[in-house]
Amino acid sequence: RSNLVNNKTLYNIAFQLDFKKYLRYFSNVLVNVELDERSEKGMLADSLEAFIGALYLDQGLDFAKHFIEVCLLTTVDNIIFNREWLDPRINLQQTLFHLTKRRSSKPIYKIKSIIGPKKSSTFVVAIYTDNKEFCEGIGKTNEEAKIDAALNALAKLDQ
Repeated sequence: RSNLVNNKTLYNIAFQLDFKKYLRYFSNVLVNVELDERSEKGMLADSLEAFIGALYLDQGLDFAKHFIEVCLLTTVDNIIFNREWLDPRINLQQTLFHLTKRRSSKPIYKIKSIIGPKKSSTFVVAIYTDNKEFCEGIGKTNEEAKIDAALNALAKLDQ
């Protein structure tokens, strides 16, 4: 369920519906300023949520429900087929448990460094198991870096 209404899914739907051409980004405050990709994706996702709320208020529940069924629920098959509901961090934790048969083998994520200015930082996160660094990941957010680290760890365990 969380994969259906997360920012990534909502952004993809808003992008497909070309919401960007209907939005004005702080036009009276920021003139000729490029938004970073993360901000733009977040605003598109938020705009879809706001649109659905406005649709409900203006047209009623049945109309909003139909829009959701046509635009949002059609993505369920893709989410299931691509196994997007599986968080790599949980997958890694389960894999480590099955390999070691110990609950203490839970991976620990620590930020190693944050590179660059606040608005466009790059996070480097390390995964530790049994107090030893096992793998690293990089991302534009702490969460992205953790997911990247988990994917790298799963790939390393797969070798």
